[in-house]
Amino acid sequence: MKKVVFVIPSLTDGGAEKNFIWLANNLRKDFKVVFITLTNKKTLQEDELSTEIDLIQLNKSHSLLSLWSCRKEIQNIKPDVVISTIVSANFITSVIKILSTHKFKIITRISTSVENFKITKATFVKNFFYFFASINLSNTIVALSGNSFAEISRYRLRRLNSNIVLIENPIRKLSNETSQALETILENNKESYNIVTFGRIEKGKNIEFLIKSVIQLREDIGTTLTIVGAGALENQLNEKYKDHREYIFFTGYLNRFFGSLKKYDLYINASAFEGSSNAVLEALYLKLDTLVSHKIYTTLPEKVREAVNTYNHLDMQSINRKILEIHNGINNEKETQEPLGSNEENIILQWKNVIDGT
Repeated sequence: MKKVVFVIPSLTDGGAEKNFIWLANNLRKDFKVVFITLTNKKTLQEDELSTEIDLIQLNKSHSLLSLWSCRKEIQNIKPDVVISTIVSANFITSVIKILSTHKFKIITRISTSVENFKITKATFVKNFFYFFASINLSNTIVALSGNSFAEISRYRLRRLNSNIVLIENPIRKLSNETSQALETILENNKESYNIVTFGRIEKGKNIEFLIKSVIQLREDIGTTLTIVGAGALENQLNEKYKDHREYIFFTGYLNRFFGSLKKYDLYINASAFEGSSNAVLEALYLKLDTLVSHKIYTTLPEKVREAVNTYNHLDMQSINRKILEIHNGINNEKETQEPLGSNEENIILQWKNVIDGT
């Protein structure tokens, strides 16, 4: 049985983290799986790692500080394959491959795009270097979308013998558990047009743009906005828009809330860039009307694109017009839109084939 080590910076409330837990849990019967987090950041995930999986949490505040500790763990484990995701973990794994006396293969999962690095100019050069190094030192690179596949192909050095494969994020079966916080919001706003977004509240997610849109439409269609998640900008935005707390709700991080989520009228993802959005797939699985920017649209699996509404990125007139259009036709759309089926087994099989072939 092959030994497979998963390496990730932390298990905070992101989509890459969620999918990595899901993947590790589903591969544990076919491989000896060990899971390493590079930092000691608080775990914020609904899913839990199986008790059959060895979890090693390195006691560092920053991923790069864990390089030597992670190298030591990998030397001791002696894996056949190391799978990493998120740019810092991808880079560290690549460096460890060079430094390690134990030889192993690397599968690098690319969870974001170069365009996403440009959002934070101060770290663009560093993140691009990490990305470039990791895709050119990896044995196999997993792209989550056609866009990502094309981007990786542009930056990969042709003479290197690394393989690029496309494995989309899974469309997962979701629990029907409810959140008291969301149920209270919905109960108090029965006559409103209730919009929800969920994920990290940070630069590039464009939460403030979405807030401004909802404020502008409040008088016309009685909009509310529920923002589920935590992040660097949460407190700042909550304070800035404190005069609108009657209909702008910051819930903080929640888990097990999908039973409540499906009661909302509209889900919006206003992000600048995503590798491939889990949140959009979850909203579609719940049969929610879904609105994303045209930049996010092209990162989604082709099979779901017809079910998604789009607007021009950061164009206030465009998003407001589209929200009004969806609002005016909401009942018909909800009656005709078919829910997505889960494709988990197929995605797991693709990963097994990649690991076995690496």
